[in-house]
Amino acid sequence: MTETIETVLALMRTGEVKKANAAFAALMAELEREGDADTWAQNGYTLLDNGFTSYALALYRQAEDKFPADERWPLLEAEVWMADGDFDQALDQLLLITEDSPYYLEALLLQADAYQGLFFPEMSELKLKEAQQLAPDEPAIILGLAELNYHEGNFKAALPYYRALFDDTRRLDATAVKIATDHFRYALGASGQFEEALQQLEAIPEAERTQEQSEQMVLYYVETEDFEKANSLLEPLYDEGELSGNLLTLYADVLTYYHDEAGAIRVLDEAIAKDPVQLPLYEKRAQLYIALHQDEAATRDLKMILAQDEEAITARLLLLRTLLRMDRAEEALEVLEETPVAIQEAEFDWLSARTYDLNEDYEKALEHYQAAYPELTGDDSFMYDYLTFVHEEGRYDLIEKAFTARNDLKDMPTFQWLYEEMLDHQSWED
Repeated sequence: MTETIETVLALMRTGEVKKANAAFAALMAELEREGDADTWAQNGYTLLDNGFTSYALALYRQAEDKFPADERWPLLEAEVWMADGDFDQALDQLLLITEDSPYYLEALLLQADAYQGLFFPEMSELKLKEAQQLAPDEPAIILGLAELNYHEGNFKAALPYYRALFDDTRRLDATAVKIATDHFRYALGASGQFEEALQQLEAIPEAERTQEQSEQMVLYYVETEDFEKANSLLEPLYDEGELSGNLLTLYADVLTYYHDEAGAIRVLDEAIAKDPVQLPLYEKRAQLYIALHQDEAATRDLKMILAQDEEAITARLLLLRTLLRMDRAEEALEVLEETPVAIQEAEFDWLSARTYDLNEDYEKALEHYQAAYPELTGDDSFMYDYLTFVHEEGRYDLIEKAFTARNDLKDMPTFQWLYEEMLDHQSWED
């Protein structure tokens, strides 16, 4: 019988379908004469394992007719449908297996896989948790729950399941241990537990680390502000020209920390050359240009971003701020009035107020200053802009209100002349 199934497999691999069908018929005849249920099941599994699902399904269906009292056949047929990606048919078979069946636990696990294949993760988790009630310590179930949450992006929820698996890794095969370990490390970092993720990564011998793992280490070093260790990994790779686009961006962050803005711009130039459609790279470079007072270069990057994404709020704020610093009030007004969506941020109202003020639209300037005021009363720079504007507008009522709310301002040299002007106005009114 072993020889017969090997003949079937060999003929199918060489594309001799007619001969393979004849060999398969011979196999079925042999099974009918001398095969028990286990032999039928084993031969079906061999066919399925080699990818010949139609043969496996035909064999299982004939076995079910021959051994109707054996409850395994719906489960095995479901495995065939799963292999073909027909999860609905698989579920139809699996739902035939009742709670009192010895195969019910396996059916629940396959149901979980089928629902995952149909993009119903909630049902998949429900089936896995039902299975866990029947076998609380079964590692396949715990791994299934961990992996389900991992692939759904529920990294914090996945962590306890991974930890439970690592209590005794002997219960898992080597492949499962590797998958669980890799995903556990990633889930730690993705849920913000960078220190523990780094401990896991640092335990991997340097010669065995993948590029992805090295990138994760650098990212977590930057997140934990351990720039020295990040730099120790990045600098030699950069000198050898071996940094990917992601690592170039992180290296720019490290150089910025060390106040090497010019070096960071050089590195970002290389990152942009590798991936010119990544708008965050241009924004990061623009911020570095601003730090170096290279405003023209910054405005070029920021305008390029807005040309590609007119709803890029941070880029619009940066551009407005830069244009105002360059005394290009009319250009700032164009940028302001081209804003496609309402921006509910106090800083935007502040910049809008300054823009309208410089363009002599004092009514709109006051409107935006008043909109920004409640949130920015604690910002001394804003308060000075606001108070000098309302002073020019002769709004002593607003000046008095501001000094009442911020009594400490009157003792600051920058604000004393405004306070004294307010007092003189009050005396004159009296």
